[in-house]
Amino acid sequence: PAPARMPVPVARSSSGPHYPPVRLTTWFYIVMILVCGAVSGILTAWGMTDRKVTELLFFSWIPIIPAAVFWCIFIFKAWKAIQDDHTVATPGKALGFMFIPFFNLYWLFIAIGSWGKEYNGFARRNKLNVEPMSEGVFIAWAVLILLPVPIANLVLTIIGLVKMASGTNALADARE
Repeated sequence: PAPARMPVPVARSSSGPHYPPVRLTTWFYIVMILVCGAVSGILTAWGMTDRKVTELLFFSWIPIIPAAVFWCIFIFKAWKAIQDDHTVATPGKALGFMFIPFFNLYWLFIAIGSWGKEYNGFARRNKLNVEPMSEGVFIAWAVLILLPVPIANLVLTIIGLVKMASGTNALADARE
C-alpha cells in the first residue's frame, strides 16, 4: 500500500490575520436573540399569572435554546474576525470559557468587555482603515449583563450587538 500522506503545515505569520474576513448580518442576530428571549419571557409571565395555563412554565424555556445558539455563533464570529498572534483569546476560548461556572463571571469581561480593545488593537496592528471602536461600550455591556437592570441591559445589548457586527463587517470591508 502507498504510504500515508502527511498534512502540509500552514505557516503562521505574525503580521496578519489568520482567518478569511468574517461578516455578520446584524438585524438577523438581533432579531433571533431578542425575539426568542422575549417569547420565553412572555410565556413565563403568562404561565405564572394565569392559573389556567401553568403548563406553559414547563415549555417557556424552549425559545431560549435558539437564542443561546445564535448568541454563541455571534460571539464566535466576532472573535474570529479579530484573530492574529496578539489577540488575547481565540474564538473557541472566548466562547468556551463562558460555559465554566463562576469563572464565566470573570471571563465575561474578556469575551465581551475587552472585545472593543482587541478590535482596535487588531485594526492598528494590521493597518486597517477602520473607525476605532468605543471600548467603554463593551465594558459597560459586560457590567450590565451581571446587574438586574432589564431595560438598560436590553438597550446596551442591542447597542453592543450592533457595534460588534458593524465592526466585524468594517474589518471584512477593509481587508477586501
